[in-house]
Amino acid sequence: MKKTLLLFLFSLLFLNFNAQSQLRSSCGFDIVHKQRLLADKAYDSSVSRMNARWKAYSALASSAMLTYTASGYVYEIPIVVHVLHTGGAVGTVYNPDSTTLAGMVDYLNKSYAATSPFPDTTTGSSGGGTRIPLKFVLAKRTPTGGSTNGIIRINASTTLGSTYTTYGINAATSSGVTVGAVTGL
Repeated sequence: MKKTLLLFLFSLLFLNFNAQSQLRSSCGFDIVHKQRLLADKAYDSSVSRMNARWKAYSALASSAMLTYTASGYVYEIPIVVHVLHTGGAVGTVYNPDSTTLAGMVDYLNKSYAATSPFPDTTTGSSGGGTRIPLKFVLAKRTPTGGSTNGIIRINASTTLGSTYTTYGINAATSSGVTVGAVTGL
């Protein structure tokens, strides 16, 4: 009887966890990415090639990207931030300055390191969570070896027009510009 009850409780716990995980909503990128993978064979092929190149690069450059910290080994991943602004000056809300963007990357790194400065709403303590040994750094080199600050700014109001400025990207049923117009930049 105890085994049956234990099995029943375990099953309920599993079903509850499964139901909770299905309630999470995806962001617009995830939705559009999944749709394009299914509908566009060229896009799917391009993503597969990119994943294969990344796997090969990671194997070759893993020791160069690996640093040792007090918390253990961390893989550094160079990233490029693309700012699609609406024509405002650098430092405005829709065109954040490099210090603000670096702060966003720092916040992301603190989240991955489980050292976020913001308190846990359930316990009130700072940090916690599971440490993920990844550190994102703004790229210093372009794919061709040139130098960069890791930030690309595009005035989307001139390249995409007033539709982007007014409505943004059409992720579902909005009046925004198409995803293809943005990825074509």
